[in-house]
Amino acid sequence: MRTTGFLIASIIVLHGIATLSGCMLFRAADDIRTLEQAARVAGTTETPQATNHPLIVGLLRDADGNKVFAGYHFQRGAGPFEFLVQPGRYHVFAYEDSNENLVYDEGEPAYYTGALAPLEAAAGKRLDVGRIRLVNKIPDGVAELRAVVRRDLELNPELAAHRGTLVTWDDPRFAPGAGPAGMWTPVEAYKQYGAGVFFFEPYDPARIPVLFVHGISGTAGDFKTIIEKLDRTRFQPWVFQYPSGFRLELISRFLLRTLDELQAIHKFDRYAIIAHSMGGLVSRAAVNQTVQRSATPPIALYITISTPWEGHEAAKSGAEHSPVVLPVWLDMVPGSPYLSNLFRTQLPATLPYYLLYGYKGGSGTDGTVSLSSVLKLEAQDQSVRTIGFPDNHMSILQSAEVIDRLNTLLTSHATSMSR
Repeated sequence: MRTTGFLIASIIVLHGIATLSGCMLFRAADDIRTLEQAARVAGTTETPQATNHPLIVGLLRDADGNKVFAGYHFQRGAGPFEFLVQPGRYHVFAYEDSNENLVYDEGEPAYYTGALAPLEAAAGKRLDVGRIRLVNKIPDGVAELRAVVRRDLELNPELAAHRGTLVTWDDPRFAPGAGPAGMWTPVEAYKQYGAGVFFFEPYDPARIPVLFVHGISGTAGDFKTIIEKLDRTRFQPWVFQYPSGFRLELISRFLLRTLDELQAIHKFDRYAIIAHSMGGLVSRAAVNQTVQRSATPPIALYITISTPWEGHEAAKSGAEHSPVVLPVWLDMVPGSPYLSNLFRTQLPATLPYYLLYGYKGGSGTDGTVSLSSVLKLEAQDQSVRTIGFPDNHMSILQSAEVIDRLNTLLTSHATSMSR
């Protein structure tokens, strides 16, 4: 979370649409209209037997009789799914990846509506396809399905979420303007930059993954100093880059699906998460879901830095008074349903959590968020240790003391993460 985003929100509330924010507000309004006009396709999968294997649900858009691959949803085991897509006609397919090779093989439980009339997904509406039951019978039309998916992924590989795309720090996704664009115009930013987990080097099974999650109006570039001083002989840094203006539940589910898919691809056992500011809110919901699925989750170390666990008052002001309300503000309002649910899941002893924060801001803040929000009692209660530093909200990511402490924590837990 950068100071800029909430300062602009406060300017809007106190002074109306200032010249500084007017252009951004108009662009945000257009972006939100695009989001509101999207169609939602939702349902629930059922498998012949209870399973924790990967289950992949996809959509094929019917464009005047021609099928086009529109995207997919990756999850562990059966359960609910939801797509946000352009209005149109769609076919649904799904399969249980029993051998975890990420390819449909005949004999794996599957479902496909290719031989039926397409489903109509209307603008601004939610189409509930109900419960779709996967069966062992090979679906009609599966050969066409495979050909369409193969063709469209070759033409546009980013139909698959970024899951290990190699980048450098010069990537435009990490440029200073990309962060604010992701907050004000998340749909536009997603089209321009994509989203997902990015690597700086090819996956190495001998090193422990450490995932970094940025905050609102930020980019993975906020972690550049920390990552450059990471022990790269033992750890491999990954960054989760996402448009921060979307609803937090949407972002969190996307993060979890991407991590699940990466685990299915690379078969790693354990990893660590380091999140800054709102990145803690995003990652905590994903951590909760992972914990709920297993008593020994693959996350072996969780660290948050300056996370406003009780939200931010400026988000409340923006949601109540701004002529344009960014989706993320609704979840950042103190007491929102999203925030209220974050600590209902207890972290197991196998998942140590450390709460780091800065206190150099004056008036009970770190310069951006209140210390009472950062030091929410439930967050402290669930932490192994709460550690304060003489830094503000952003300088904490450049602090030599903080970087040294992060490296110490990673090293001290490396053995448990390597098992």
